[in-house]
Formats: sequence, structure tokens, C-alpha cells
Amino acid sequence: MAEVEQDLHDNQISTLPANVFDGLTALTELYLHSNQISTLPANVFDRLTALTWLYLTYNQISTLPANVFDRLAALTELNLWYNQISTLPANVFDRLTALTELGLSGNQISTLPANVFDRLTALTWLSLSRNQISTLPANVFDRLTALTTL
Repeated sequence: MAEVEQDLHDNQISTLPANVFDGLTALTELYLHSNQISTLPANVFDRLTALTWLYLTYNQISTLPANVFDRLAALTELNLWYNQISTLPANVFDRLTALTELGLSGNQISTLPANVFDRLTALTWLSLSRNQISTLPANVFDRLTALTTL
């Protein structure tokens, strides 16, 4: 399948309408970094089932809807660096079983849900630097058997 890219980085986008990407079902790469997005509609990515790369870095996202990534089973790279995320819903990454890279650096995360990474068995790279994490749940990384970089 040919790569289909939508590059919207370095704009002043502050909101995303819930159905803004609904017609882009063949999209494989979506770049939304360096905007002013503060919230994500719960179903905003639901029709992007072919998506493999999603960049949301350098925005102002403070919370992630629990099911926001549920339809992105093909996603291999998700970057949420440098937002204002303080907590992660417990199952937010559960359906991302193809994910190999996850960037969460530069947020305000203070605690991690105990099983937040349990289904990410393909993950090879995880970035958690520059957060406010003071303690880690026991066994939080145990199921990341493919992980080579933390």
C-alpha cells in the first residue's frame, strides 16, 4: 500500500472537529505537531484504520479520552511529546498491539496506571523522560518483552 500523508504541523490549529478525518480512510501518516490543540474528540481518529504514524507533539493536550486510539490497530508510532498530559486512562493503549514506538516525554505525568503498557508487546521504544513521575507501579514494564530502549 502506498503511503498517504496528511501534514498539518506548524499551524495554529486549536480544535479538531469530531469528524474532520472521516473521509481519509487510506491515510497512513498524520502529522499534527506544533499546533495549539488542547483536547481531542473521543472518536476523532476512528475512521483512520490504516494509520501507522500519528504525531501530536508540541500541542497543549491535557487529557486523552479513554478510547481515542481504539480503532488504530495498524499504528506503529505514536508521539505525544511535550503536551500537558498529567494522567493516562488505564486502557488508553490497549488496542495498539502493533505499536513499536511510544513517545510520552515532556508531559506532566506523575503516575502510571499499573497495566497501562501490558498489551504493547511489539513496543521496542518507550520515552517517558521529562515528566513528574515519582514512583512506578510494580511490574509496569513486565510485558514489554520486545522493548530495547526505555
